[in-house]
Amino acid sequence: MKLLLENWRKFIKEELDDTEEYDYETELQKQGQELETKYFGNEKDIGKVVYDLYEKAIKNLTLQGSSAKDISSYQDYITDSVVQEVKRLTGKDIVPMGAGSFRSTFTYDNQLVVKIDITVDGVGKKMNQEDKEMGLRSDFGELFPRCYSWANDYSWIVLEKVQEITDYKTLISFFPNKYVSQIISYEYGNLLRYCIQYKVANFERNEEDAKLAIDGMEQPLHYLKKQPDIDYKKVLEEFNKLSLFNKVCAAVFAFKMHVGDSIKPFNTGIGSDGRFVILDSSVKDTIRKGLKAFGHYI
Repeated sequence: MKLLLENWRKFIKEELDDTEEYDYETELQKQGQELETKYFGNEKDIGKVVYDLYEKAIKNLTLQGSSAKDISSYQDYITDSVVQEVKRLTGKDIVPMGAGSFRSTFTYDNQLVVKIDITVDGVGKKMNQEDKEMGLRSDFGELFPRCYSWANDYSWIVLEKVQEITDYKTLISFFPNKYVSQIISYEYGNLLRYCIQYKVANFERNEEDAKLAIDGMEQPLHYLKKQPDIDYKKVLEEFNKLSLFNKVCAAVFAFKMHVGDSIKPFNTGIGSDGRFVILDSSVKDTIRKGLKAFGHYI
């Protein structure tokens, strides 16, 4: 374990020391002050408002005799009641973004994202805690939505609203590579993910994952028929010149993220300042625990 931590510190130093300095904490504080001035009282209130209204709706259904199974089928009703009450209380729009097995998500005034825990075993709270920790870290913070406020028990969290990346063409524009620029966007995205997987596997000294990554690169590189001399090593070398690529690799390793799920359209986005952002960043162990609680195994 000690050797692993020493290797990790060395990896971070080698990969990130030469990148452009980014005063993340100052930027975060600046945005927080702007939002606090704009929203009623304090922008921190909105997370609590949404969560309390959600809990109130569930309590009312319980008092009316609804079972836990019934309540799970009333998500649309619960969400609608929350939306109507928030608009009545604040005069601002709140839009449901969807509800999964663990959390329900809303956008508030097209500026903020509110995520609330909807689980009985607290898996959603753990995910909120992870989002908060990722959104506040100065070493990786700019890769994740900025975190503005949260409940002490992480039942809710308020984050920066990020514009979703909805296609591979936009995603790969953040990771230019002269060797593979002519590959179709989808295969380019696959190649990018396999390069990230390969680099992380090598740092972990995981030869099996490294080999799987190399095998995965064969299909995208197959499209380079006119450039047979281009192999994965040259492609990886070019990606390694990008500070963003190295930061993403470091974050994937640090947080045990699943590359295939995290680095793709709809799970990535563009921050308010134009930076690349990872949206679906929950730690794999937390997701696995939550799925097991629901009778699913991965």
